[in-house]
Amino acid sequence: MNSGLRAAAVIGTAVLLSLSTPVQAVPIEVSTGGVFVDSQSSIAVGTQWSLDLVYETSTPDTLPGDPAEGLYNAYQWLQLTVGDQIYTLADLVPERANVRVFDDRPSNDGDGETFRDVVGFGGSVASTLYGFSLLASFGDAAPGGGVLGSDALIADPLQLTSLFTDRQSPFWQFTDFVFYEMQPGETTTSVFAIGSVDRFSAAYVSVPEPGTLVLLSLGLLMMRWRRTLRIE
Repeated sequence: MNSGLRAAAVIGTAVLLSLSTPVQAVPIEVSTGGVFVDSQSSIAVGTQWSLDLVYETSTPDTLPGDPAEGLYNAYQWLQLTVGDQIYTLADLVPERANVRVFDDRPSNDGDGETFRDVVGFGGSVASTLYGFSLLASFGDAAPGGGVLGSDALIADPLQLTSLFTDRQSPFWQFTDFVFYEMQPGETTTSVFAIGSVDRFSAAYVSVPEPGTLVLLSLGLLMMRWRRTLRIE
């Protein structure tokens, strides 16, 4: 087979591979932050916090038998900043670094007010007593008792953003960020700081589409093929 025909065969193979390649789930990147507005810890009120992360939307639920709560070890990348302190995904306890999705699970704030947690991002810092939780909650008047309809991991960045920012919704309850310290022997977090969520955005991670890569490869191959034909 001469070089021209060989190039044509390569082009044909690339096209077939592109058509047979399954569409992959696209990760979602989240960027959020605010300031601490209440503190019972060493963190001063007014201290800034920020959380940036990427999670994989195809991650399986580690609680498949619980229809009211989904637990997903989905983080691909994470950076948490509390004042001057920076924590990354490598600093977290793997089994406690999770995205939680709740469907129709009521909670009580201790003052008699009922609400429903909807989605939360959390983790615990290894070799320390520190942990964090970013949570969005809706009131118990939400239609059907839940705003999502299932505990599936959210794969739509617009939907995720609205849960943290759509405060005009009649069912919106609160969003907050909690950085806590679990004391030895405690089962509840008595030492913590609460932060406001002043910004929140979510978007699909930008990755080259398979078709774009194929077109680029085909273009390069065609240029090589034409050059080969001229030489021959």
